[in-house]
Amino acid sequence: MEPTLPPAAGVHVLVVGDLILDRYIHGRTDRVSPEAPVPVVEIEDGEDRLGGAANVALNVVSLGARCTLVGAVGDDPSGQAIRRMLSANGIEADLVTVPGWRTTLKERIVSRQKQLLRMDFESDMPAEVAEQVADRVAARTDSADALVVEDYDKGSVATPQRLAALARERGVPAIADPKFKPFADYRGVQILKPNRVEFERAVGHWPAEDELRRIGCALARESGVDAIALTRGDEGLTVFDAADEHFFHVPAATVDVYDSTGAGDTVAAVLGICTALGRSLEESVRIANIAGGVACAKFGTAAVTVEELNAALAESRRETNGDGLDEGRNQRLPRRQLGGALATARRRGERIVFTNGCFDILHAG
Repeated sequence: MEPTLPPAAGVHVLVVGDLILDRYIHGRTDRVSPEAPVPVVEIEDGEDRLGGAANVALNVVSLGARCTLVGAVGDDPSGQAIRRMLSANGIEADLVTVPGWRTTLKERIVSRQKQLLRMDFESDMPAEVAEQVADRVAARTDSADALVVEDYDKGSVATPQRLAALARERGVPAIADPKFKPFADYRGVQILKPNRVEFERAVGHWPAEDELRRIGCALARESGVDAIALTRGDEGLTVFDAADEHFFHVPAATVDVYDSTGAGDTVAAVLGICTALGRSLEESVRIANIAGGVACAKFGTAAVTVEELNAALAESRRETNGDGLDEGRNQRLPRRQLGGALATARRRGERIVFTNGCFDILHAG
């Protein structure tokens, strides 16, 4: 049974990482350009959203907790826009301003709710900025109930192991969302949350399902993290516990996936809040998995509210028996998600049967 996220007003989550401005430019597309085989977009409006570590922070406050965000921005319009949005959303910001550096901007052209093009504007961050960011984290860790490291490999997080060590020294649980650094660079965190691409890169290949438990638990142990929570898109979330080689899989929530952008940020935010509240690893992962599904049902980079999450948790209780398997209603699953549900049933020793759906007593066939 899925639990409910309790009130988190007393929880303070410290988020550190790379800040991104996500810009969406919306327009109408009715014709193809005579100059090249590309659509002509008549621009109608645009909007800016918080991305990267800033989106994690936005999800934290949207779920009812307090958040302090540490990172870096340039002294440019994108950096100023991020600062304004953080303030408007009640997020305490302790940001390093980097003169002459371009804040990371991802600009998307959207027509009829579909992305046609994405343009990335970014530059290499000066090496000394990461040290300044780490110093600010050190000054704020004592007041935090959890630390979330959101590493997009833009330069704000050069030595995540140092951040994890700071948290360990002060008894603060740490969650890290990695990019392509070696997993051992995150040594000391309680939960490392890679996606499928990042996990495959760390291992060197994608293991067969019967190898996944052994390889995942060994990777967690060798990397020096307590657990790895592997997000697998429509296959759900798989957890490898380094201590006792405990392994469990949570199938993805059954939702109409609209846009998976930023869903990992939502998962990281929920793991931070649940860990701060003292929830078990399994409870935290199950709640975070449902939250990621809610985020996928929204357009673009988006935050999930506590009301939306608890409604989705309640719906999950009605639809499933807590293991992601159908209970009392028809449920159509994507092929990859169906494979995860079947694997869960086999682990429980259940018998799997097939029927073609013809239940007539007399049938012409």
